[in-house]
Amino acid sequence: MRRILFVILSLCLQLNTVASDATTNGGQNIGEGVSAKVEVLYDSSYYEATANTKTHLEKIVSTKNDVPSRDYFEDLFKKVREHFNKQSVMINITVGNVRAIGNISVPYGTGNQSIYGNQTLQKLIGYGGALGASNNTVYCLFTPKNIYEESNRGDRQPISRTEIATQGSFCTNNTSAAVVKLYFTGRSYLATVSAMAMYFWLWPPHPFLAV
Repeated sequence: MRRILFVILSLCLQLNTVASDATTNGGQNIGEGVSAKVEVLYDSSYYEATANTKTHLEKIVSTKNDVPSRDYFEDLFKKVREHFNKQSVMINITVGNVRAIGNISVPYGTGNQSIYGNQTLQKLIGYGGALGASNNTVYCLFTPKNIYEESNRGDRQPISRTEIATQGSFCTNNTSAAVVKLYFTGRSYLATVSAMAMYFWLWPPHPFLAV
């Protein structure tokens, strides 16, 4: 898997004319000189609807510090970058714009507490692709809603996800995008680590989730 990532990161280095001995000499560290720019969106449809119906999750919106903000996402992606660096993936991750958006998430069922993961991801891909950003740009939609995928299992119960993302899309002609469950407690950054690992084709991402 590291060999596949090496090919992707090397391509980025060529595209950005960045020289890096670490990715060519077979050393421990890979990805030095490569930068990923994250465009952050958070799902405002949840907050708009729950403000009207008074059914919001008190944990998320009860205090000022729990409102999604640039500081929160800067800190989140700092933890993500540090996590990758500990795994010898030395890619730099920076946060670009942070904005609320309410028309991308696709509701699951009739309520407002859940979304379709794949359908929402496809809309996010379309949104990002229309902007024509550089191919090291990644789009992350954060939502406190449950993320579901339909299942063909016998019980027909949907599969719950903490994240869903494009795979191997970083520094290609394809848009890099992910829908990530928004948490405010615990090791909340790990869902984002998993999504970023999918971008870079670190698949399966489980080894990179170890602390």
